[in-house]
Amino acid sequence: CGSDGDEVDQPEENANDASQSSDFSGFSGDSEAFSDSLNGFSVGIPTEFELSNAGQTTNWIGPIIDGGAVGIYVNSAPLPGVDPYMLQETYRQQYENDDFYTDVELVTVPFGSGTAPALRTKEVNTQRGSATEKAPDEIHRWHLIVFGNDRVYTWGFTGMFQTFQDDEVQPVYETVINSVELVAIGQ
Repeated sequence: CGSDGDEVDQPEENANDASQSSDFSGFSGDSEAFSDSLNGFSVGIPTEFELSNAGQTTNWIGPIIDGGAVGIYVNSAPLPGVDPYMLQETYRQQYENDDFYTDVELVTVPFGSGTAPALRTKEVNTQRGSATEKAPDEIHRWHLIVFGNDRVYTWGFTGMFQTFQDDEVQPVYETVINSVELVAIGQ
């Protein structure tokens, strides 16, 4: 499923496939390549997710699990002329100093014949500013933040807290995270 960022196929309003059912039975392990040359990234998206919006912010809506849809999104924010490694360090410090995030890890993603700096982080299991554990129906997120193409790409991998507690999305989200690549803009 390629996209130049200009035209988006809208999902059917009355989709009755397993990906929209509240009795979701698991991910197939199959994915489809998605490439956006206007915003400069490519990724493998599980077939259970449907593209709902493409552009500077691109969203995929997944199956209903534990009463809420899981989702993947990426926001591509232009930051021309800023060194990507400086951005990575700034973001690392920001997330490490924010008690709402944990497991901040510096990583890289493929970019042409090299790599681009990135970082991963996860929300903590408690409500912001509190020691109270999130409720099962609260949104929980993992993030991958990539620096390259004179942009910051903020990837979000979301679902109900219970879905993460039950380890229902982590394997598929790891696969998606490992498939993220930057591509030269306009190619």
